[in-house]
Amino acid sequence: MATNHIELVGNESRLASKLRSLVDRTSDLQDEMRRMKFVMDEAGASSSDWTAVETAFGLTAGKAQPLYALLSAAATRINAADVDNFCNRIG
Repeated sequence: MATNHIELVGNESRLASKLRSLVDRTSDLQDEMRRMKFVMDEAGASSSDWTAVETAFGLTAGKAQPLYALLSAAATRINAADVDNFCNRIG
């Protein structure tokens, strides 16, 4: 059975090491974006309590909702199938 996994140890060459680092950092960023969106949801975004989110994150009035929209859109993009495949297939 063929595998779609691309083995990359990271010490074969300088470029392999850089690619391994990119995959690891991308995977970490995916996790961090999911966590931050979860924390913002728990702080009040899920119930549209933007004042609570502003307080929790030290934001000025009126900034929580647009920040959440940006974070949500970015989290969706960074956790898209193409990025998941990149992180999951190389390793």
